[in-house]
Amino acid sequence: MINSYVLVLDCVSKIIHKKVSPTNATIISEIITSHLNVPWKKDDIESELGDLAKIKRKIRSNREFYMWAIKNFLYGSLILSRMILAIPRRQKECEAAILVYSLSAEQVRVDPSSLRGFLSDPRLGLEGIHLKEIIVEITQKNDMKFSVDPNLRYVRNIPEFYFREKLNHKTRIKILSRIYWRITQSVATFKILDLVFMRQAIIENEINLQLVKQSQCLDIITTQSSLRRLPSIFYVDAPKTLRKIMIWYSNNSGVIEHCSETGQFDSTRNCRENIDVHFVWGEYWRNELFSHNPGAVVKSVGSLMFYPRTLEKRHYPDSILIFDVTPITNFEQYRFYSREIVLRFFDDILLCVEIVNSRLDSHNQLTLAVKQKRKYTKFSDRVFLEELRSITERESVSLISPDSNLYDLISSARMVIGIPFVSPVFIAGEFGIPSCYYVSEGFSEWDLQTELDGTPTIVGKNALLKWILGQLSN
Repeated sequence: MINSYVLVLDCVSKIIHKKVSPTNATIISEIITSHLNVPWKKDDIESELGDLAKIKRKIRSNREFYMWAIKNFLYGSLILSRMILAIPRRQKECEAAILVYSLSAEQVRVDPSSLRGFLSDPRLGLEGIHLKEIIVEITQKNDMKFSVDPNLRYVRNIPEFYFREKLNHKTRIKILSRIYWRITQSVATFKILDLVFMRQAIIENEINLQLVKQSQCLDIITTQSSLRRLPSIFYVDAPKTLRKIMIWYSNNSGVIEHCSETGQFDSTRNCRENIDVHFVWGEYWRNELFSHNPGAVVKSVGSLMFYPRTLEKRHYPDSILIFDVTPITNFEQYRFYSREIVLRFFDDILLCVEIVNSRLDSHNQLTLAVKQKRKYTKFSDRVFLEELRSITERESVSLISPDSNLYDLISSARMVIGIPFVSPVFIAGEFGIPSCYYVSEGFSEWDLQTELDGTPTIVGKNALLKWILGQLSN
């Protein structure tokens, strides 16, 4: 199989080869590629982007990319001006640290201090974490509580933070001198893309080189959110003292394809050569990554929620916990999670529970709890949200906050049902709580595994009803 990710990067690199410094070509290629909205299918990439002229037209016609590039240049200029003002600032001692990138505010909003507890988990092998400073890059801080841990810092830009607070005056002046020299060279030789992307390719690159050079021990962590474009420090040729880690915050990041399209999605992009180790949840996804990337180090360690894992089972009420995926309006990548499929998922479960409750006495009625995956946004399908609102107005159905701790929530459930292949169902398996994936029989033409890491995929409401009755009898 041709590696589609590399194919796109090679094509883009040919365009920018004469317009940027050679050392910046990789990172700038990936920045541009990440904005091209490329469908990750080999045939589509070859037909759309197989020649340079098509790529040039795609870049020129991408207004969103141009607007982002302008904002990126302005933000880089702002960082540079702040760096000048930071020269006389007193610095703190640069100690061993763990740098965390690509987290969203939602992943740490509930209790930012719990991140240290998660990173202390022996499964990750981050030694001496209680002695290390943890620096987390969060671009969205709205409505977020901040950690009371003085050695757990949330910042907007890690390179700028290190320049401002961790480097001495002499080093700051040297770095600024190198940055201005490189900018001057780019202006003199008309390296326009070097200037557009000076934040990543010049400013951050120079600080990252210094950071790696003087750090005695440094672990850098990212998530699969940055698969297309890694944080700039991951492109630095680093010594063995630097460990590059990717933590997968979901159990299965594969695309569910229609049976008529099976095999067209190219999963070779899921592992990157500049990652030292991947931590994943289950054996299925570990084997999937490893089969396409035999040289990768991929470790299956169980659920990874960025807060401490507690698998203490509680006394459960007669509740069935449901996990859906909110349909996104006009977003092709999520077409399996269409409004029709997700609403049929809910309708079938509601019908089965009504049938079961009709056979039970009033003191043993089952209730349903629907867990939102995340807060609804302007992209969430409005028709679906209206239907869900009417569903949760029923006396036997409740809506759970997206900020809920999944371990606390799942530990008290009687059963767990999820649409294929949401990650919380995996956690139910860790607790030993009966769980399954469900899809209506009208949509079985999708390429679905019959089970994932030991959890079955049930097709059709008759089979689901039989499964629920079986769990009650057990």
